[in-house]
Amino acid sequence: MDRITLLLSVLPVLAFLLVHDMPVWAQTGIPTQIDPASFPPVPRQLTVKVEMVLPEEKFVEEFVVVWDEELNLARYDYALGRIMAPFNTSRPMKTIHDYNNGISFNMDGVMPNCTMHPLNYLLTEANMTGISSRYRRLFGVGNVTMGGLLRSLHPKQLFYMNEKDRVHNMTIKETVRGIPCDVWTVFDDDFYIPGYGIAKTRHRLYFMSRDFTRTLVGEVPHMIPVQRVVYLMEFGRPGGIFGAQSPRVIFNFFDFTVPPVPTLYDFSISQCIPKGKIEARESIQFRFPGNFSGMRPEHFIPQFRRSVLKKIMQVGELSPLRVVGVFPSQDNQSMYVTATVLPRPPPQLHFTKTQDGIKRKANLLGPMEMNTDQFATCARSCMQSTGCSKIAWCTRDDNPSSFLKRCVIRYGEDLGPAVRPNGTLPIVLNAGGGTNGTRADLQYTCDVYQKIINSGTYDGPVLESLFKILLEVQETNFKVSVEYNNITVQLQAEDMRTDVSLNEDSSNPSTLSDSRSSFELYRGQTKIIGPGVRDQLSKLSPSECRRHCLDEKRFTCQSVASCVYGDCIISDLHGDELTNDTNGMANLGSHTHCAVWTRSWKGMFTLASLLVPQAAPDKVLTSVSSEDTCAKQCLFGNFSCESFSYCSSSGISPLFGNRVGPSKGQHECQLYRHHAFDVLQEPRTHKPGCWHLSRNYVQDFEASPGYELDELIQADVTIAEIEPALERWQCAKECIDKLGDDGCLAFDVCEELTGVTLDEDASLASLSDLIRQGDSTVRCRISSSYIGVVANTTSVKKVKDNENCTLYTRTVYLDGTSVNPKTVGAQKKDNSLTLTSLKQSAALIAAQAAANDKKDRGGYTISDMAGIAIGMLVVGVVLTAACMVLMYRSNDAPGAAFRRDIPFVRFT
Repeated sequence: MDRITLLLSVLPVLAFLLVHDMPVWAQTGIPTQIDPASFPPVPRQLTVKVEMVLPEEKFVEEFVVVWDEELNLARYDYALGRIMAPFNTSRPMKTIHDYNNGISFNMDGVMPNCTMHPLNYLLTEANMTGISSRYRRLFGVGNVTMGGLLRSLHPKQLFYMNEKDRVHNMTIKETVRGIPCDVWTVFDDDFYIPGYGIAKTRHRLYFMSRDFTRTLVGEVPHMIPVQRVVYLMEFGRPGGIFGAQSPRVIFNFFDFTVPPVPTLYDFSISQCIPKGKIEARESIQFRFPGNFSGMRPEHFIPQFRRSVLKKIMQVGELSPLRVVGVFPSQDNQSMYVTATVLPRPPPQLHFTKTQDGIKRKANLLGPMEMNTDQFATCARSCMQSTGCSKIAWCTRDDNPSSFLKRCVIRYGEDLGPAVRPNGTLPIVLNAGGGTNGTRADLQYTCDVYQKIINSGTYDGPVLESLFKILLEVQETNFKVSVEYNNITVQLQAEDMRTDVSLNEDSSNPSTLSDSRSSFELYRGQTKIIGPGVRDQLSKLSPSECRRHCLDEKRFTCQSVASCVYGDCIISDLHGDELTNDTNGMANLGSHTHCAVWTRSWKGMFTLASLLVPQAAPDKVLTSVSSEDTCAKQCLFGNFSCESFSYCSSSGISPLFGNRVGPSKGQHECQLYRHHAFDVLQEPRTHKPGCWHLSRNYVQDFEASPGYELDELIQADVTIAEIEPALERWQCAKECIDKLGDDGCLAFDVCEELTGVTLDEDASLASLSDLIRQGDSTVRCRISSSYIGVVANTTSVKKVKDNENCTLYTRTVYLDGTSVNPKTVGAQKKDNSLTLTSLKQSAALIAAQAAANDKKDRGGYTISDMAGIAIGMLVVGVVLTAACMVLMYRSNDAPGAAFRRDIPFVRFT
C-alpha cells in the first residue's frame, strides 16, 4: 500500500476523532482498519446487564439481556418508567424476541398480562420526514419507551459486526470506568434506531484488555465488553438541533456472563398462554436408560437438556418458546427429562392493530362478516379461514354502545365481481350459522388488525405435535448427542410418558391442617420402591399427593413420595420403617427429583418433663431418627401407649424450640402405658439427652376465652380434680378418661378466688394482687353436653360470660372424626356400643352358659339351641349397629377410616 492510499484510509478516522473532541491520534495511537471478521468474537450465549444513557436528555435506563444465538431468542428484563431509578418500580417487565418468526412477547409482571407484536412493525416510522421531527420522535419527552427501544436492541447490534461495517482498531489502550480497555471504532451506515429507522452511526467500543482479564478472571475464550458509545451522525450538522455535536447513546455493560457449556436459558412465555378450556398444556417425560451418576452434572446436564429441547422442536415442529420446563432427573437405572408443551397462543394475540377509526359503509367492508361480542371469536374465524391475514372490528355509528360488533374477515382484499357483484351486500353470519341481510347505507367505524403469526411452530395443535414425538420414540429414532470429555455420547429415549405434569406447589407440608394432617420431610432425592409401594398416582402436585394420603380409606397411609413431574407414591410404612428391607427387598431408592414425606404424629404429644420415669419402660425401640417415629409407634403399636421418652446416647437435654441431639439413627424410644399425669407422684430422674412426652388431648378442643359452662346443664357437668399448674392439659385428659371418647364434648377451666371478700370499691389492681399472692384455685368442669360453635345462637343457653374462664369445646374424636350434631347424634342412638356392654350383654352370657352346660351334659338340648340362636341374633343386631355407626362417622370425616386404628379410643 502506497503512502497516498494509507493517508486516505486514515483521514476519515482522524476527522471522526477531532469532531468529537477525542484525543488526537498522537496520544491514542494510530487506528488501523481491519477486517470485520477480526473483531472480537461474541459468544453464542450470554447474559449481561446494560445501562443505557442518553446524556443530552439526562435519561438512564437499565435492563438485562439474555441471548441465545442458536435458538435466535433474546430476553430483556426491565422496568417501565422514564424517571424511575433502574428496577425501582412496581412494574417489572419481561420481553422475549423470537427472531426466527419475527414476534415479540411483552409480559407485565404485575397485571399480569401479555401482548404480542411483530418485530418489524416500527419500521413504518421510517416514513416520517424531516430530521427535527424524527429526532423528537426518538428523544422527545414522553416518547421514549422501553418497549420501543427493546425492539431495536438486537444483541447483534450491541456486540456483533456487519460485513459492510468499517472497523478500526486503536493501538493504544484507554481506561474506561477504571478498566484498561482495547478500543475499536466502527463506521455503521445501517444501525436501526426506533422512531427513525436506519441511521448512519459511529461507534466506539471498549473491551476489557486481555492482560487485565487474565489477572481478574483468568483465561477466557472471549473478550469482555465494557462500554459502547453510539453517535447519531445525521443529527450532528451545522444549524442542527445540537449544532455540530452528534447526540450520543452510551451503553455500559456489567456482569457479562458466558456459560462454560451450552445451556438453556429461561425463555418462558407461559404467562401469554393461559390455561384455557379449548386446548390444554401437555407434559411429557422421556426415559433414557443408563447410569449417569459418574458424569459431572455441571457439564453433562445443561447440554443434555438443550439437546432434548432441540429434538422436541425438530420432531414436533414447535417453537422453542412453546416448550417449557425441560428439566432432568435420574435414578440408578435411567435419566429422565420432563417438559411441558404449551398450547397455541390465544387467537386475539395473533393480531396487532394497524389502523383505527376507519369509516366504512356496510356494503364496502369485506367478503364475509359475522356478528359477535368477542374479539377472540373474530380472530379465530380468520385463523380458520384459508388465506385470511387481516380483520376489521367494527361498531355501528348509530348504536356505538352495543356489545354486538361486526367482524369483517379478510378485510381489504380485492373481492372481484364473482365474489361481490356490484351493489350486493356481504355474507353476514348470524349466531345460528345462517346468513341474514343488512342495510347497505349503514355506517361503521372500524379498527383494522393484521395477523402477525404465520408460522406452523405456533399454529400447530399440541396433540398433533405429541403424536409425532411419540411415533419418533416408538421407532427408536429419538436420539440426542452430548459432548462429554471430548467424546460424543449418543442417548436414545426408550419410552415416553404423557401421564406427568409440572405443577407449581408453594404449600407448606408441615402446616396443612391439624396435627393429624401434617407431614415432615423424611428424605430428599429419594423415592419409595418395591414392597413399600401401596399405590401410585400421577399428575399430582406435592400437596395434592399428601392430601390423597390423608384421604386414603383402604389402609392407613403413613408416607408419600412426591416427584416434581407429578408422580405420587403412597405407603403404609412410616419413616424409619421404610429404611428396613421387606423380605430382602429395599423400600427406598435414589431419585434426584423426588422426596419422601412421612406423617408427623409428634403434634399429638406434648413435652411433659425433662425428667424421665425411673420405672422400666414397657417397650424400647432403638436406632430411630426422630420423635415422629416414637409417636407413631406409640399411637399404632400393639399395646395402649400413653407416653414415651426420647433419648440419645449423647447430646444435650433440650429446651422448647431449641432441641439439640445427636445425628439421625442414634436415638431410642422408651414407650410407657401410663400418661405422665397418672404417675405424677412416681419418682423421675434426669438422663442426659432424654425428655418425656405424653399424649396431648387439648388439641382436640377449641378454646373460647371469656366463657364457661352454664348452670342450666348441671346434669351434664362434672367437677374433676386437677393440679393447678396442669390446668387445661390435665382437664382435657380427665374429660376423656371419665366421660369416654364419645361422651367428652366440652370442659371449662376457671380461676377462682378463695377466702376473699371484695367490696364494691375493689379495683382490678387489687384483684390482680390477690391472684399473684396465690389466693386462687383452678377449677375444671367436664361435660357431655354438645356445645358446638360458641358464637352460634344454638349455644347461647349452654354457656355464659366469665372473664376468669376459658371454655373448650370438642372438635374432633380420637380417631379423627369431626364432632358435629350428626356424629354426636349417631353415637347417642346406640349407647350400648361400648366394650363393657358388649362383654356383659345378655346374648353373650346366654351363649356362654349354653356352652358350659353342653360340656357338662355332653350335648345340646332344644332349649340350648333356642337360647344360642336368640343370643346370636342379639349379637348380630349389636354388631350391625356398631358397623353402621362407624360407617356414618367414616363418611362424615374424610380420612377418618385409616385413623380408627389409633388404640386410644376409650369405652365406658
